Amino acid sequence: MKTTWIIREYLKQAWTDELVGFPWTEPGAPAVTGPGGRPMTVQVSGGKAWFMVASLPALGKVEYRAGIAAAAPAAPCATARADEDAMVLSNGVVSIRVPAPVSCRPAPEGAALPGPVLAVRRGDGPWIGAGQFFASPDQTIAAIRFDMVEEGPLWCA
Repeated sequence: MKTTWIIREYLKQAWTDELVGFPWTEPGAPAVTGPGGRPMTVQVSGGKAWFMVASLPALGKVEYRAGIAAAAPAAPCATARADEDAMVLSNGVVSIRVPAPVSCRPAPEGAALPGPVLAVRRGDGPWIGAGQFFASPDQTIAAIRFDMVEEGPLWCA
């Protein structure tokens, strides 16, 4: 499957660094090339292939070609993945554990609830630190909710 996506500008406005998404329902990962045949970094989410348009001149057009990738995409600069009771965000140098999707109900005084950062580590070293919220009589925690919206490669600048 090969397809061409054309973006045309009709508003007499130059655009830079715009995130765009085109429908992607193919079973494999997309390989997208931009102007001059330059490979694009692509993320599939919500049935679309997302990538950045670096420049679209006023009244201009840019073309992108897409097909199924012949090989696995290059390793992303950062990832998000589920890991037991947590979500791990990592760039390969530093990793952060945050709570996996969970909802917490009101807690009695002194009860510990998961904090926004559960632990941190460098490289493959040990996990260190632990964040927690503690219920107190004058500041009631009504609820805490953590949701994982996406999983996979993350955009990096």
